[in-house]
Amino acid sequence: MAQNIAAVGLAAAFLALAENKDFVKDKIEGLGEVGIKKLSLAERDAWLNAADDSTAILIQGTVCDPETGELTLKSLTKEQIKGIPAPIADELVKKIYKHNGIKTVAEVQAEKEAGQEPTELKNSDPTEA
Repeated sequence: MAQNIAAVGLAAAFLALAENKDFVKDKIEGLGEVGIKKLSLAERDAWLNAADDSTAILIQGTVCDPETGELTLKSLTKEQIKGIPAPIADELVKKIYKHNGIKTVAEVQAEKEAGQEPTELKNSDPTEA
């Protein structure tokens, strides 16, 4: 019986996480105040599997209303998102990476040069870089 309660508690915890209410408010010059959410598994997979639209997919899956946390760019096409100025997109991506704990190639390289081993995901292939 206790095992079933624990399983239900764990399932409830997963469902609560799936609501993905974890976001931060930030200000982007030229855009104003935005919210930036954590990537869900589905959004991360879409971003990792994208070829030409990866930045647009990343922005679309993370930029949200700074008050409610609701994704605000889901109704826009990838082409519309790709029309934003590059400096604004670059600033958004930096903040998205920071909030999601994603390191850039430059950050990983700097860690290597400083003698630190970069943290790898458990199932990542160290030959892919």
